[in-house]
Amino acid sequence: VDALVRSGRYRTSVPLPFVVGRDLVGTVAAVGSEALPFAVGDPRARSVPQLAEAAALVDDLLRRGLLTTRIADMLPLARTAEAHRRIERGVRGRLLLHP
Repeated sequence: VDALVRSGRYRTSVPLPFVVGRDLVGTVAAVGSEALPFAVGDPRARSVPQLAEAAALVDDLLRRGLLTTRIADMLPLARTAEAHRRIERGVRGRLLLHP
């Protein structure tokens, strides 16, 4: 993405000059009934400020009880390979890794 931004082939709302760098790039896999204006299959790229804004929104929803999370397990970093296997098998909920 960085090369596309520098070349001008990837439009961004951030005025130049700025430090090029994207922290999240991918495709929307699923959306809820009240999701932001995203559709399955939409390409997305987000910068650090955009991620911070999204994190603040999620934090607000959690605090107001409008969003819940399901934590399947907490594992030490030494068990990262196990966490990957569980994700590949379709674990329901989040796996948290800790030092």
